[in-house]
Amino acid sequence: MDKFPLSCDTFVALLPATASGYVIFGKNSDRPDNEVQEVIYRPAASFQPGEKLQVELNAYRCL
Repeated sequence: MDKFPLSCDTFVALLPATASGYVIFGKNSDRPDNEVQEVIYRPAASFQPGEKLQVELNAYRCL
């Protein structure tokens, strides 16, 4: 079976990069490079230190 190239991007904007002072986190999922990646909006949310944020198949610990 041939392997298809995959691409995955994750970004974080921290102070002072955001005018609001909030942290912005974004991630897309691993997909073949020619497959459409849907962009969706999620409203702002707050997380406690140590809480895990589930994103696709990964969990990230909030600081």
